[in-house]
Amino acid sequence: MINFYTKSTIFLVFLIIIIGCSKPPGFTRYTFKPEENPTGLKKENKNLIEGKESIFKLHMKDATVYIMKDWDFDEKDSVVFGYGALFDANRKLLQKGNFRIPLNSIALVETNEQNINPAIVSMTLITGASLAMTIYCILNPKACFGSCPTFYAWNGNEMQLQAEGFSGSIAPSLEEKDIDALYFAKSQDGYLKLKMTNEALETHVVRYADIIAVPKSKNARVFCNTNGQFLESDEILSPVSTKANEGDILDKIISFDAIQRFCPSDSNNLSEKETIEIQFSDLKEGEKGLVLAYKQTLMTTFLFYNALSYMGKSAGDYFAMMERDNGNFMKTVYGSKEILGGIKVYIENKNDSWDYIGEFFELGPISTDIQLLEINQSIKGNCKIRLEMTKGLWRIDYIALANNCKTVYPIKIKPSFVIRNNNIDDKALSELNDISKTLVTLPGDEYEISYRLPDESASYEFFLESKGYYIEWIRDEWLKDENPLLLSKLVLNPSQYFKDIAPEFKQVESTMEDAFWRSRYVKK
Repeated sequence: MINFYTKSTIFLVFLIIIIGCSKPPGFTRYTFKPEENPTGLKKENKNLIEGKESIFKLHMKDATVYIMKDWDFDEKDSVVFGYGALFDANRKLLQKGNFRIPLNSIALVETNEQNINPAIVSMTLITGASLAMTIYCILNPKACFGSCPTFYAWNGNEMQLQAEGFSGSIAPSLEEKDIDALYFAKSQDGYLKLKMTNEALETHVVRYADIIAVPKSKNARVFCNTNGQFLESDEILSPVSTKANEGDILDKIISFDAIQRFCPSDSNNLSEKETIEIQFSDLKEGEKGLVLAYKQTLMTTFLFYNALSYMGKSAGDYFAMMERDNGNFMKTVYGSKEILGGIKVYIENKNDSWDYIGEFFELGPISTDIQLLEINQSIKGNCKIRLEMTKGLWRIDYIALANNCKTVYPIKIKPSFVIRNNNIDDKALSELNDISKTLVTLPGDEYEISYRLPDESASYEFFLESKGYYIEWIRDEWLKDENPLLLSKLVLNPSQYFKDIAPEFKQVESTMEDAFWRSRYVKK
């Protein structure tokens, strides 16, 4: 019996052959004659990227494609209409003429226009974006800032970056929720205030951004475990010693302070593993959990941008296929996740061997998250824990043991009001509070979101629960690396790909962090 993975990879190989080796005329674009404009539609401001000729393609759910010369949107009937050409699934021209295309029949819109009707922007892939906005992106096109919505919260002194939403949701079909700790967030006058920003060349589609407030005891902390449950601990225990490849790293992981332990990747294999051992002593009875504050490095950003660049001018076709396949194609691409892996946790037993107890995994290189992994066995006295992870993939800020863990129950809080450009934005508030709607943000957008707490006198631990997806804009500078065969290797033989690509990554690894943080998009 052919399993899902086999079927998906066979389909991908077929797709790569079609796209990369025998691309039919008109597959990525179609040239209309100058006199072809029977609709007479005139759009005042297409806001084309770098003034290029307009490209507007509609990838349909039945695998056909419309390439439109002129178009507009009928909001009453939810229809895209205009003059264009229709191609079948094999990209053979079927007809040219005037069309009315229902929005619900479209899988993906692909264009190089930036001024897109709000009704379709949430399903639009922007192509041909330029990185020339910063010198840092020019020097390293695959280190430009990007990931997902970023959230800042008041820490008592300033608005501090504390969360990034749904980092793995790179397309509509991959929309999912994400829970992030707002570990340093503090309320003000009965409200918790967040600033949500889009600081990348991306379209962010936010279904909701709710606060989870967990009432807690005095001097206790609450953590979200790897299953999304909340546990309170009134005793946080620090390790007495650590051992990594470079020696003792206790000074880097003893507190949650942005001083992070990081190991460069292997020069010959990006999936090469390493271990860290942590020693705890004088432990008392009680339910325990390992606490870890961590985030990914830019290795996954590099690999993701590589995959997009290998797609090249056919990125729209790949993403449209993903939408028709309900995300299964990209889930196959994510097979490489199993090789790179998360942070596996082991505990030493009485026989001096190691018992596996679970794994930490959180996508995203922007914000450091803190989570708890429950240890479902009795521990007393001394305890040694081992972490196993891919070299160069993780930055670790804090390691501790939480004792006396007990389940606590959260209160979910919807936004009370939203401010944009110093004005109350009731439309944005409605979009965040209605599950059937979405708030769409574009590069440079900022929203201040306030949440009314149910009891000002209570003590809370705060978390952010967000849901949505984002669409990366395809940069011009990536297109020169279009390579369907390398994309095939990344998907079908990631183990070998991680060996082959290691030297290229090592050339930029030491400079990526600086370029990444200096290239955040700010609207002028």
